[in-house]
Amino acid sequence: MMKNEDGRYPSGYNGWCNKETWTVNLWIMNEPGLYEMARDAARNGPESLEELVWEWVIPEETSLASDLLKSALAWVDWEEITEGLNEE
Repeated sequence: MMKNEDGRYPSGYNGWCNKETWTVNLWIMNEPGLYEMARDAARNGPESLEELVWEWVIPEETSLASDLLKSALAWVDWEEITEGLNEE
């Protein structure tokens, strides 16, 4: 997602670029154990955060639900969440 001229992300959903990014961030912020792990992962960049979340939510067994979840996670802007976690 490209930033505006003022260095901020355009508002797409509750101030986040899209609903998928907002939803992942909401869950990270409301799960204390996940929040601490996400903060640690964010220090290593967006790829580390993405890997952590995928491991946390994707079941090993393939199903309709896991395929839909993978599709939704493909829309998440991991850089936007990482920046937010690193600002705290």
